[in-house]
Amino acid sequence: MIQLKARYMLDRIEGNLLDDEQARHYTEQQWHALLPDGQATCGHSFLNLIVADTDEAVGSAWLFVDSELSSAFIYELFLDEEQRGRGLGRASLEALETLALDQGAATLGLNVFASNTHARALYESYGFSAVSTDMIKRLRAT
Repeated sequence: MIQLKARYMLDRIEGNLLDDEQARHYTEQQWHALLPDGQATCGHSFLNLIVADTDEAVGSAWLFVDSELSSAFIYELFLDEEQRGRGLGRASLEALETLALDQGAATLGLNVFASNTHARALYESYGFSAVSTDMIKRLRAT
């Protein structure tokens, strides 16, 4: 969970959205809002991604299923860098989709930064499509 939180914060810094302190504050606010009961918060699943044939740990995922809205959201799909390009991202998406369907979801969403071209290509090839685009204009240096 600590690594997940750190990656979330780093994404905001690398995306040139926030400086270190702003990212830390934003991350704490988001965590409190999304996970008031921590990992025990209803509807949230935190998963270690393991290759079935080898029992090799290759990454992690965070899936939220809202049973009232019949929707699911992938808050994180992370593969260790040395594991990328082996089809594990697609296999992980398939597993998350199955889990979401099993829990009653009719839709599956996620967020991806525009600069993450490899992930965007994977998601688009898997059938995801953009439904909105956030845009930012830097007005002053932070």
